[in-house]
Amino acid sequence: MKEFILDSDAEHELHEAVSWYNLQRAGLGLELFDEVEQALDRIRVNPAIGANYRNTNFRFYRVNRFPYVVYFQDQPARLWIAAIAHESRRPNYWRKRKPPGN
Repeated sequence: MKEFILDSDAEHELHEAVSWYNLQRAGLGLELFDEVEQALDRIRVNPAIGANYRNTNFRFYRVNRFPYVVYFQDQPARLWIAAIAHESRRPNYWRKRKPPGN
């Protein structure tokens, strides 16, 4: 299983989404968090599971049950999770993010 680094902005996005869903219904945010964790686990086991994102070196993988997408790069030593983004809000806002060390 490949290790990953979660971009601090991606982590913030996830926490905001969890909070919003918990306001909609108690526990729903935790369900989102669990689905994101499962998506990250699937990506870690098989980074090729995600589809290529346009003509970039990013891949993406949709989260089950919720309208969120994990955008990531498969790097030699690890996976870099660039964004956990709502699939229909602010397209491509995350593409200017750079992995640590770049």
